Amino acid sequence: MSLTQGDKELKLFGMLCTGDGVWNKEVIPTCQIIDCGVPEKLDNGRFRTLKGSSVRNGYLSEIKYTCNERYMMMTQGSGQYTCSMTRDWLNDAMDEMIPYCAPVCGKPDHPVTKGRGRIFGGAPAPQGSFPWQVYLRGPSGGRAGGILISDQWVMTAAHVIQQKNTARPSEEEMKRFKVFMGNNSLTQLENDGSVPVERIHIHEEYSADTHQYFNDLALIKLGRKVRLTKGVVPICLPPAHSPALYRNSLLGYVAGWGVTQNHSLLNELHYVGLPIADQDTCARTMERAQVGSGKPELLLAPGMFCAGTGLGVTDSCQGDSGGAFAVHQRGDDTWYATGIVSWGLGCGRDGTYGVYTRVSVYRDWIDRVMATG
Repeated sequence: MSLTQGDKELKLFGMLCTGDGVWNKEVIPTCQIIDCGVPEKLDNGRFRTLKGSSVRNGYLSEIKYTCNERYMMMTQGSGQYTCSMTRDWLNDAMDEMIPYCAPVCGKPDHPVTKGRGRIFGGAPAPQGSFPWQVYLRGPSGGRAGGILISDQWVMTAAHVIQQKNTARPSEEEMKRFKVFMGNNSLTQLENDGSVPVERIHIHEEYSADTHQYFNDLALIKLGRKVRLTKGVVPICLPPAHSPALYRNSLLGYVAGWGVTQNHSLLNELHYVGLPIADQDTCARTMERAQVGSGKPELLLAPGMFCAGTGLGVTDSCQGDSGGAFAVHQRGDDTWYATGIVSWGLGCGRDGTYGVYTRVSVYRDWIDRVMATG
């Protein structure tokens, strides 16, 4: 209960009977029940009542917030709140701000354990093994890959959004990109429909006017948050300094609907396991492979890394661009998108490697863009 006089809440109240037999206060306060109201709704979560009172949501009632599956709670304290004298729901830290349920990243239901074959002709991906995989279709019908990195952001290669020797698309043109996710079948993805695009950020230092693939990175902000399911789970981003995730011979996985060895396009998602290559060996090999081609030499940069065997056995290919080079870290049992499929010299060509955008180099840029929207 609370003691009020008009609109004013009182802690104490007293009256005196004067000598002429009249009380010295004209307005007598009233007692009102303290009611904190219905607790605020939690996105991707819920609350339950732990302890009630004589009045629903009344003084000293207790509730506890919890997050839905595939989300984790970000809050001070345990998520438990108590109805206070001030009619606010307060947590253990005496704060009324409700928790935030953040998407859990890098935890697929059916992770792959080893790579087989090659994307162009290789192994079909089990459903739920690459739940961060996104299918992108451009305004002109071109197809590419993307990577779900939160419930509202997709990462891809810049050249997927702005192809070489083309003008930078307008905002309206970029909004015409179609984003699909949640299934391994392109037919089913098309039937389920796309997620709208709000905005696309191409890295400021990417240039379509040169043949080089420096800073080949773009971020897509979706028009709404997607609901996480076993087929829709974001992958984690590597820390800015994470050499262990880029060590030589570490196996990474690339998935896509790209070109097969028969030069046909896949309808079902396929995947391949590729080891990270020694970067000096890759640089020398790629330089030799371009001698006599009659084309300007494509160069490796610090924002890139190579993967593959160099024997032409496994590779990613056209249509896979923008997809993730995904690495599993056993220590925390988590998957990280350490790379983005960027470029190569053909598909599975002997004596060459696939080249990937090194995501860790761009972590500050990614965080800044996502924070500002």
